[in-house]
Amino acid sequence: MTDVQVYDGDGVPPEKPEWPKTTKEAAERFLRGLSKEDYAFLYTQALEDEQPSGMTALRVVIEMKRAIRNNFALWPREDGKQNNTLLDATGHRHPDDASAVIFAEAYSLIKCPEDFEAGPPSWWSPDVDYEQVLKDLEQELGEE
Repeated sequence: MTDVQVYDGDGVPPEKPEWPKTTKEAAERFLRGLSKEDYAFLYTQALEDEQPSGMTALRVVIEMKRAIRNNFALWPREDGKQNNTLLDATGHRHPDDASAVIFAEAYSLIKCPEDFEAGPPSWWSPDVDYEQVLKDLEQELGEE
């Protein structure tokens, strides 16, 4: 899995990032920050209406939730600032619980990125076979 970021546009971090205020905004920004391979992993799971399972999937989900917590300032940062607006929007004060709510929202949105308010990720296409992307990635990782 790649390092998940929440940068908008061309992948360059903004000078002063604006934190998301709603769970939907956070979920969309999270999904837009995924690599095509990470997106394919979640997309194929969601198409089958399954929650990710197995040890590899569990590690991926844990890493994704960590990225949500860290990138959206659900934990207090070194400067003491925290995204209390987003925490309140999730209905939870603990960052682990809050990131689970955002991840669940992202999981429900993943099948229709063309409906994202900010538009789909730049690499997304309705013509891509994401199941094949995932198979190719698994084959590539198996050969290493």
